[in-house]
Amino acid sequence: TNLLHDKKLVVQYETGYRQAFTYNTYRLELGTKLLQLPLSVWYRKGYNSDLAQYFKKVESWGIEAEIGSF
Repeated sequence: TNLLHDKKLVVQYETGYRQAFTYNTYRLELGTKLLQLPLSVWYRKGYNSDLAQYFKKVESWGIEAEIGSF
């Protein structure tokens, strides 16, 4: 959801496809433009990070620059 011009807030929830509400994943993403470059900081906790390791619980975070986005 884009709340304000040049600001970004994403809250995402995913669940597993086999046993619903068992293998959940949460993601939070905050972004803004810095010198006209869209930058975001994100945090992710849960499953679904990699199909090869689908049932392994992981926690990760990162910084990304998005070309051609908000």
